[in-house]
Amino acid sequence: MTPRSSTDPRAPLADVVALAALAWVAAATLHEGMGHGLACTAMGGDPTNWSTFHFGCNQEAMSLWGGRIVAG
Repeated sequence: MTPRSSTDPRAPLADVVALAALAWVAAATLHEGMGHGLACTAMGGDPTNWSTFHFGCNQEAMSLWGGRIVAG
């Protein structure tokens, strides 16, 4: 295997995979927090927990349709 020259424009595969994973986690977290979180708050709910894959919202104070909007 020959070493790559400093003018080779290709990024190492590990770097591309790491950046893709970071972008995916950031997008999923923002989707839960900004999407479901803002909908929960706007509909009168009480945010209870938040993770990459889940946003908890206490829907007791919401109408039936408010809960459906938050669940999306």
